[in-house]
Amino acid sequence: MSAAYVIVTILSATTLTFSVAADLVLRQQVLTNMSKAGVPTSWLPRLAGLRALGALGLLIGLGAPLIGAASSRMKQTTLRTERADERTT
Repeated sequence: MSAAYVIVTILSATTLTFSVAADLVLRQQVLTNMSKAGVPTSWLPRLAGLRALGALGLLIGLGAPLIGAASSRMKQTTLRTERADERTT
């Protein structure tokens, strides 16, 4: 794993974490930007939850890169199976 990969992943997770905190404390800047974008304030907790899951996923991916490799392999197998099914029909 390269140092740049680790640094970018940690910075991304940190940024998402601060975004989650801003959403949960309902900072005025967040409320203003969300209202300009037409996002109801009732969605903020859900969006914060999704961002928190994204940050967690980044950190899990950093700690367990084999999960990503396994997922990629499963996707490749699925695509090959779908292509084979298309050829037979």
